[in-house]
Order: sequence, then C-alpha cells, then structure tokens
Amino acid sequence: MSTLDGDLPAARVAAALEELAAATSRLSDAVERLAADGSDGGGGALDEPSRLPGWSRRTLLAHLHAGAIASARMTGEALAGRSAHFYPGGPDERIRKLHAFDEADASVAVATCIASAQELVATWVGLPPAEWQRSFTEGRFGEVRLSRLLVLRLTELNVHGEDLYCGLNGWSPAFVDIALPLRIAWLPAHHRARRDTDISVTGRWLLSDGSRWWLVRAGAEGASVAEASADETADASLCGTADELLRVLLGRLPVDALAIDGDMTSLFS
Repeated sequence: MSTLDGDLPAARVAAALEELAAATSRLSDAVERLAADGSDGGGGALDEPSRLPGWSRRTLLAHLHAGAIASARMTGEALAGRSAHFYPGGPDERIRKLHAFDEADASVAVATCIASAQELVATWVGLPPAEWQRSFTEGRFGEVRLSRLLVLRLTELNVHGEDLYCGLNGWSPAFVDIALPLRIAWLPAHHRARRDTDISVTGRWLLSDGSRWWLVRAGAEGASVAEASADETADASLCGTADELLRVLLGRLPVDALAIDGDMTSLFS
C-alpha cells in the first residue's frame, strides 16, 4: 500500500483552475438570477432559506464572498512566506462576515460576491505554476501547499452553490474527480484531529468508489490513509459512487446511504 498524497498533484492544477473558472461562471449566472428576483430592493429571493439549516441565501453569499477575499489574502501571505488563517480574528470575525450583506440591496450583495469570486480566479490564473507547490502554515491544518486553497475554494463553490437552492443541482464530475482522493487523504486532519472527535473510536475502514480503494486506519497512535486493493482486510467496507463518497465526507449524505459491509463504527461522526 502507498500513503495517499494530501496535496493536489502539480499536473492537475491547470485542470483545477479551469474547473474553478467554470464553477465561478455557473455560480455568477445563478446568483444574478437571484438579484433579478430581488430587484424591488427588498431582498426578495435572496432572503429565502437556503438548503443549509439556519442560513438564508444572503448569508451564504456573504460566506462565499468572505471565502474569496480570504483565499486571495492567504495567497499573498503564502507567497510572502508568512503563515495564514482563514479568519485571523477567530469566531467573532466569522460571525461578522456572515452578516456582511444583511443590510445590502440584493443587487449590491450579488454584484459584490460575483466581483470577489472573479477577482480570485484572475489572481490564481496569473500565478506561475511552480508557486502552487509552495508550502505555508495554515491555522487549522499546519503546513500545506498553496494548491490546497484551490481545492477548498472549488469545494466551497460546488457545495454552497447547491445549498443556495437556485438551480445549481449536482456537483460537476470534474470537481468530484479532483476532490475525492484529497478529502480521503485529509481525514486524519479534518476529522480525527478535531477537538470534539471521540479518539476512542478505532478500526480499519475500506472505502471504494467501485474502481479505487482506500484504507483508513485509526488507533491510539493516530489515523492514516493509504491506497489499497479490494482484498484488503478491514472492519468494514463502505462502497458508493465517487459522488456519494464525497457527499458523505462533506456531510451532505448520511453514511448509511453507502453500501456497508462489516462492523460499522463511523469515523465521520
């Protein structure tokens, strides 16, 4: 078995940038329709609930805008050799930014969100390819490559684009293909290392999308992920399409939506 690489391969950055531009264009077209629906100045469709419990579409747009601004800032910090944080001011800053569009006209909120998204694409497309392999220290996950920001932004656009409930149904196959192996590789950092994780949960889980297999191991010494084969021994195997696996990892589908064989204690809870 070989350890799964948690960084976007250099050879895939160009394709990821193309998909980012396409996802940004799809989102821009969709939210412009929301602005048209709220052209009376009162907010209209923008103030309706999103698919994310407790969040309006307006709140989601503010979050997407904050994500674009933060990604651009963090890129500059990484290129300057400094550590970077998505929300340098912590939870209070996050809450403030979620309410950034509360008093804005729908057209202003949408135009602002679209502008920051498009500016981020222009910034990233203009980066020399070698810079995407630059390492920097990120507040949540430690030392990562700059290319992780690209995958996180792609994830944000696809997941929250669907959450906006404005016609962006389904995740692009290109995004799923890029994100799934990386999300599996990030399991130790994104799940096992969380403060609220029950580290008494141990075991071996074999994940598969029908053509690829990954073994997730969790024990007293920590967790690890490696590429595997179909005959690998595990406490439980979980199989689904690539889209289904990614949705489980991102909390958009329950684990029991997968085909499960064996003694299942979820690493994803």
